[in-house]
Amino acid sequence: MIEPAHIKWTDGTPVSGEFDDFYFSSDNGLEESWFVFLQHNQLADRWQQLNRGHFTIAETGFGTGLNFLCTWQLWDQLNPHYSSHQHSMGSDAPPTAKKSEALHEAEPAHLHFLSVEKFPLSHDSIERALACWPELAPYAKPLLDQYPHTVDGWHLIQFPQSRITLHLYFGDINDWLPQIEAQVDAWYLDGFTPSRNPDMWSGVLFKHLNRLTRTQGTVSTFTSARIIKDGLLGAGFSLYKKSGFGKKREMMTAIQHHNTGPQRPTWRFDKPWFSPSASYHSDNRRLHKLIPDPAQAETKTALIIGAGISGCTMAYSLAQRGYSVTLVDASNTIASGASGNPQGVLYAKLSADMNLHSQFYLKGYLHSLKLLHQTLPIGKDWDPCGVLQLAFNEKEIKRQEQFRQRYHAPESECLVLDGIVECVSPEKATQLAGVNIKQSGLYFPDGGWVYPKAWCEALIQHPNIHVVLNESIVELKQNQFKEWIAKSASGKTFSAVKHCVVCSAWQATQLSQFKYLPTKPIAGQISQLPAKNDALKTVLCGSSYLAPSAPHQTLSRASTFGASYRLRSSSSDILTEDNVSNLENLKSDFPAASKTVDDRANMHARASVRCASPDYTPIVGAACDENQFNQIFSALNKNKDWAFTEPAPFLEGLYINTGHGSRGLSSAPLCSELIAAQIDGSPWPLERKQANMLSPNRFLVKSIIKGV
Repeated sequence: MIEPAHIKWTDGTPVSGEFDDFYFSSDNGLEESWFVFLQHNQLADRWQQLNRGHFTIAETGFGTGLNFLCTWQLWDQLNPHYSSHQHSMGSDAPPTAKKSEALHEAEPAHLHFLSVEKFPLSHDSIERALACWPELAPYAKPLLDQYPHTVDGWHLIQFPQSRITLHLYFGDINDWLPQIEAQVDAWYLDGFTPSRNPDMWSGVLFKHLNRLTRTQGTVSTFTSARIIKDGLLGAGFSLYKKSGFGKKREMMTAIQHHNTGPQRPTWRFDKPWFSPSASYHSDNRRLHKLIPDPAQAETKTALIIGAGISGCTMAYSLAQRGYSVTLVDASNTIASGASGNPQGVLYAKLSADMNLHSQFYLKGYLHSLKLLHQTLPIGKDWDPCGVLQLAFNEKEIKRQEQFRQRYHAPESECLVLDGIVECVSPEKATQLAGVNIKQSGLYFPDGGWVYPKAWCEALIQHPNIHVVLNESIVELKQNQFKEWIAKSASGKTFSAVKHCVVCSAWQATQLSQFKYLPTKPIAGQISQLPAKNDALKTVLCGSSYLAPSAPHQTLSRASTFGASYRLRSSSSDILTEDNVSNLENLKSDFPAASKTVDDRANMHARASVRCASPDYTPIVGAACDENQFNQIFSALNKNKDWAFTEPAPFLEGLYINTGHGSRGLSSAPLCSELIAAQIDGSPWPLERKQANMLSPNRFLVKSIIKGV
């Protein structure tokens, strides 16, 4: 569990209760940030020369967010055409902030800012601290609007108008650094002085500075302590002493030359089959150049197969990065499968021990909420009305009680996970739902229902996305230039592209490259009845679910409920018995709420097929050649911990994004961001261990180990 910062205030300046040190200079914290981090990393000059897709900064110690906001301000000033803050610079602007042409007229770059904070400040403390600088108000407000709940782990915060992504990690830096997959251009070594915070300035920090920093990447830090000098030298940096800010005599900068001798390949430390970076990036220093040769720039084209929620979010994530995307689907409309249901539920079912699986879904749920708010107006197509997950049987009662105890919640009605989830009594649940509820439950105040097809339609309006319908892809082949060519059942051949992502649910196994995947189709049917009234205020979840009434294509006001599960079935036939079962479950799970629908009216229904994996975890990431994989890693059959020195046989440019089951609203958008990051080499939006958990190659490994 994360521990929030304990703040003391001295003359309006925040002081850490944990380290008894100031968060920034009492003289002028803003000028110090500009001087130490922006000026001495030469950001203005480097950004004016930037001619590739993204630039990455990593910071040790987010604190009040002051360094991030200064960086954002400079980024906007140097990229005015795409800035969300079209304001001129005042006369008091730091000298490093020069006017410039847009960073890249045809395709503006994207800034990724990675930061860690072990003791997060509260929203109010950050707001109070930043109020010292009114000139930062246009940046402070959108940061505060999206400032995450104080829940440990990764938080992805996007500012699309400025083309900035903040990757904010709440937790210990020694846990954070090994989980990062990125190539860092500039480091802000901030945080409190080594004498007060020795745990941060450890060997772990310098080991990963070496691993993560591009050749010619830079470091700046306010300190010139001996431990920092020795650590940077050992990590392959050249050091330069500089005059410090204000009363500080010295500070230090460094440039990474990777001059400590040959680097051991990363697959000696991690399983080589989980990350394409092991074979494509980490052993290839030519790819680490700060400004690569434009003549060698990669053609940014991609083919997405399947236009459900995973395919449409995948297309959007790549289009936002400047890729020209062709989105192909076998049906005559997008979201024709499970993504076409009229009301899908957005929440996260969390285990009592908050295992890796639950951490992933919680992260995905929070990301989907942010993306929805940015891309789809609240109203007829989605409503964050809240979700009540009721303790409907003994097993669920026990799980929810364990969940409450894990977060030391002393009463039955209390906040857990900092407002993301609340434990509620039957009385509180009744008040929230608007109908009588007899069970206690977990309440997600920001959750709700979504019409997935409307969301998909909003996402694919991006000008970089071209949609092709009524074409079923039956064959994928690579040409001699490592480009992918697709053929459809009608005989149409699609133009060669550098990247291909298969998002076609259980049909993905019809392609030869993915025939080994043990996916299973699970047909299901939702039912709809006209609403008698609008008494129900939240989504109810038990063994089934019921959504509040909403407009629909076939019924003026309808409530959606269900859904049935037909294991190992790929039939989308509408079955009378499923409607009967759905109605029986509705009346059994939510007897009072069932009275808000007209059960004597004609029932409408929709059946579709979900795609699930054996471990009920999505299948997401870069694909390998099955035959070569089995040959290279055959020793796993003898020893599952065998250490390999040969990289995995990744099929360059081929990825898969499927297996989301009934939770695609919470998982698919974040998974799409992961693949987009893997494709363009930007920082991954989640921990490596979670990306490993999703990898399609886990099934190849398991097959070899089991000898099947």
